[in-house]
Amino acid sequence: KQKLEGSQEKVFSFLEQSGSWEWANIKNMEWSNRPYNSNTTRTAILSSGVVEEQFLLWEQNKRYVFRIEKSPIKILDILIEDWEVKYISEYESLLIWTLYYEFRGWLKYLAPLLNIAVRKQSKKVFYAIPNVFK
Repeated sequence: KQKLEGSQEKVFSFLEQSGSWEWANIKNMEWSNRPYNSNTTRTAILSSGVVEEQFLLWEQNKRYVFRIEKSPIKILDILIEDWEVKYISEYESLLIWTLYYEFRGWLKYLAPLLNIAVRKQSKKVFYAIPNVFK
C-alpha cells in the first residue's frame, strides 16, 4: 500500500499509460480494445521480451486485475497482478498492489528462498512509482 498525491482518476490514468512504465523497462504497451474490460488483452514490450496479459477485472478509475499469459520469464506457472486505487480525498489516493504467483516445476521446492528475492524486487518496483508519478 502506498499513498500518492493525486486524485483516484489521475493515478489510475497514470497506470494505464504506456509511457508511465519506462522506468520498469516496459518500452511500449498495446491494447486489444477500448473501452477496457475483463476481455481486454495487453501486450507489453519489455527490454527482455514480450509479455501477453489477459485482464480478469476492469473497474475504471478503481481497479484492474490481469494474468500473465505469456512471458519470457519461464520460472513461473502463474502470475496475477491486482492494482487498486482507493479514494482518500480529491488530492490523494491509496495505491494497493497485490501480486500472486506460483513457481514452475522443481522451483516450487525453492519457493521459500525465492519468495525473499521476489518480495525485495517487487518492493523496489512498487516504491519507485511516486518518483515517476507526477
